[in-house]
Amino acid sequence: MSEPKIKSLVPAKPEWPGWEHFCDCNDGVHVFCLLCAGDGKEKTYKFSSGVTEGLKKHLRGDHEQIAKEVDITIKRKKEIKAHEKEALIAKRQKLGFATFQPSIKNSFEKLKKHDPEGRIQKQYDEALVELLSCNLLPFNLVDSPEFHRFVSLLDKNINLKSRVTYSRYTEKFSQAILLEVTKLIKEYTDASVAITADIWTSRRQDSYLSLSCHFIDKLFRIHRWTPAVALFNESHTGENIQMALERLVESKLGITLDSLPLFATTDNAANMLKGIRLSMLEVYGCVCHWQQLAILDTFKEFQGEEEYYTLQDVSDKCKELASHIHHGTVGKMLLEAECEKTGHASNVIHQANDTRWDTRHLNMSDVVYHEQCLLSLAAKGKLRIKKKGEPAYSLVPSPEEFRMIKGGIMVLQHCKTFTKIMEQEKVATLPLVTQSLYDMEQEMKRLVTNKDTDEVAREFCEALMQNLFSKRFPNYGTDNELNSFGNYLNPSCQGVHLKVVNKFESTKIKLEEKLEEWKKEESESENENTQSSRESDNEDSQMQLSPTELLKKKMNEKAKTVANKGRRSAVFSTPQSALQKEMQSYEALPGAEQGVDQLNWWRLHQEQLPLLASIVRVVFAVQAASSKSERIFSAAGRVVTPLRSRLDPEKVEDQLMIKLNIELLKEMGRWKN
Repeated sequence: MSEPKIKSLVPAKPEWPGWEHFCDCNDGVHVFCLLCAGDGKEKTYKFSSGVTEGLKKHLRGDHEQIAKEVDITIKRKKEIKAHEKEALIAKRQKLGFATFQPSIKNSFEKLKKHDPEGRIQKQYDEALVELLSCNLLPFNLVDSPEFHRFVSLLDKNINLKSRVTYSRYTEKFSQAILLEVTKLIKEYTDASVAITADIWTSRRQDSYLSLSCHFIDKLFRIHRWTPAVALFNESHTGENIQMALERLVESKLGITLDSLPLFATTDNAANMLKGIRLSMLEVYGCVCHWQQLAILDTFKEFQGEEEYYTLQDVSDKCKELASHIHHGTVGKMLLEAECEKTGHASNVIHQANDTRWDTRHLNMSDVVYHEQCLLSLAAKGKLRIKKKGEPAYSLVPSPEEFRMIKGGIMVLQHCKTFTKIMEQEKVATLPLVTQSLYDMEQEMKRLVTNKDTDEVAREFCEALMQNLFSKRFPNYGTDNELNSFGNYLNPSCQGVHLKVVNKFESTKIKLEEKLEEWKKEESESENENTQSSRESDNEDSQMQLSPTELLKKKMNEKAKTVANKGRRSAVFSTPQSALQKEMQSYEALPGAEQGVDQLNWWRLHQEQLPLLASIVRVVFAVQAASSKSERIFSAAGRVVTPLRSRLDPEKVEDQLMIKLNIELLKEMGRWKN
């Protein structure tokens, strides 16, 4: 048998010029250097897989001059090859052909990429614009190499474009969102429109006027859109605000000012109130701001035992303590060390601001949490500061001041509950105003009459009740007819609180007058379907019932007594209008349970009570608080950060339009990527 032929290691047509100095050993593994063999040295080198690096290293080390000649030869060959390629390109250009033939690798890479203008690529672009806008991210994120590397790991076929391109896409995306919102508003607004409006100034001193739109459609769904966050660099006078509001309502909402009942909820800023009153919108004051004024007034008026400081002074001391610990390391380290000694968690003491009472409440609660640690540090002479021209003083409240803080915290907890209810966005809040005010007053009265309540807390509670229920919200807010309408149309109350303040009958008369004012030209059918009454077997004790439930029980017993005597309402004893008949049918229905979905209740009863249901769609659309505007500007503050202070106002509005509306459009089934 013949031996297998061994393949030669030296290429027949070598590209590397150095091969002329080596020869094959014919063992399939080694080659030897001809230069070394001529010098009487037989050096062999292992060679495999076509790698010549070891041979090059040998030439550089033992035959330096030969290695230089080889490098010169390689350089000359590259120059000749480049010159030939240039000549070929020039010749092909002269003949009108492509300048070069793409490599197979480049051709396949291009085939893998999505079409830059195709459907799949557009879906990626829209998703990226949504990501940037909804998370308020800067556009230069898409230019960072880290983001490119991240995307390539997900899908190498995506064509990532520049930040300028995505900034331009954001404008188009925002316009598409706004167009769909405008269509939806025109399609569903047939009863009334309520807005919230406010002005905000960014870090670059650009002013913006926000406009949110609220209404209830025929399916009794509450809508809450943000059609405008417009640049407003004019003087903030009432007249300018009036013109801007009317312009935005007509252009962004597509509604003529005299076509529907229009309402506006705003805070107590004098220029905003004046602007709305000058316009064709009916103003409704934000109940959270009214509550804020009552609480801050009480802070300034309520004095401690020594009568030389107020709760405002004590709150300011807590605020200064939090600022000192936040901005300096010494105070923070002292508090952490003291907490570690006592086994107390070193929770952060949140800072307070002057415009929100709830931040003061949180700040004082945090200070009370660290009471023992802070008093211990004060006893050691720590946490003291000295201002120029003033004696040194302690930032830690005294035991008497701590007592005042605890009393304030206990009472303000009930106010916090009221604020949380009013700040809701997904439910109708106006029908809850009178009920919530009544419940808050009853809880405060219980606190005052409780024997275990501290004397300071009792006195503060009485002072706050005076400011809240006598000055800011007399008669539980029913002096405002919208609040009284809301309480009457609240199926859980049916006007029970109006009876307490003797406004039940007068509210019904005003409601009939308003219906004539709001009534449309179309005739509305009257359905006089009877519904069998339900009897509730409520066996809960009075201590388990809420204040409103106790009031309803009391009024029901009183109504039964009056009915047994044959007495009827003097105003509605002989119903003559369709609305009066509906009112009697509505009052005969058993009240809904507390916490029931009010809009859904009216949707189920709209055929039986069509006129009242139409009024509900008008009244319940009004927002009790301007919290929507606060949320808009909170998002705007995250767009115009110190690092993005030069962002154009148009881009600010574009990103906010996407963030504030796209999820709502998806919920309505009006937007699909």
